Amino acid sequence: MNDSTCFQRDYLDDGGMGFRAKRSTTFLSMLYGFWGPCVDRDQYLYYHRLLVKALKEGGKALELSCGSGHLLLSFVKEGMDVRGMEGSVELCKSLRERAGKEGLKVDLQQMKLETCEMKGKYRFIYLSLGSFQMLDDREDGKVLLSKIFRALEDGGALSIALFLPDRDVPFAAGNWVIASDNKDKNTKLRYVRREKSSHDIMEQLIEGKVRYETWLGRDLLEMEEKDLHLRYYGKYEFISLLKETGFKDIEMHTSYQEQGDPKEGLMLFLAKKKQI
Repeated sequence: MNDSTCFQRDYLDDGGMGFRAKRSTTFLSMLYGFWGPCVDRDQYLYYHRLLVKALKEGGKALELSCGSGHLLLSFVKEGMDVRGMEGSVELCKSLRERAGKEGLKVDLQQMKLETCEMKGKYRFIYLSLGSFQMLDDREDGKVLLSKIFRALEDGGALSIALFLPDRDVPFAAGNWVIASDNKDKNTKLRYVRREKSSHDIMEQLIEGKVRYETWLGRDLLEMEEKDLHLRYYGKYEFISLLKETGFKDIEMHTSYQEQGDPKEGLMLFLAKKKQI
């Protein structure tokens, strides 16, 4: 595991700094490799509990938008039948490489959320924090929920983790805001994620740009920039959306721990496909 140090969120205007860096379409997968081992332990234990409960009598599970597999591979290593689906070609490649190095066989599909087709039936399907919100069109989200409903066994369950915007963090349409800043003490490299976005409260949309950078001292070595489109939902709005698509017995929690303190802005939805 990389030893990382987190820096305080701050503002930084890149104007006039003369950034020069190699642009890359593979850089994000390398950043996942650094950030992944630092996945919140409470988050891991939360999904572990749900998987153990769902799969205790057999069946299989599916992680949608599994990234480079930091949650997925941990569960596969424990012998759980968890499959994966990811839209990024590079992240799929990274996941397969990591699985190969660890001697693991992983059932993985490269397919985007908005066009995905799930084959077979699953006992449990989950999307970790923010994945569902990358579908900025509400109708695309509703279509995905309907597909998940059809792909679940009777009595199967869906878990989706959503977030609400941080009220203490201002949006900056004109300036780059540092969203995360991590340093690897072994390599001395800094991994920075910047955002430049606007917040449409009425439409519940966050739109703008996100940029991933790696630094060595004052030198910017590599950079990747992507469009940022995120939709967020209110608690009762999302419960209604789940009901519209057929789900029953809907619960919402605000902590990954069973008896943990609520985490502001975190909404963990658990919904079942009722047995007929």
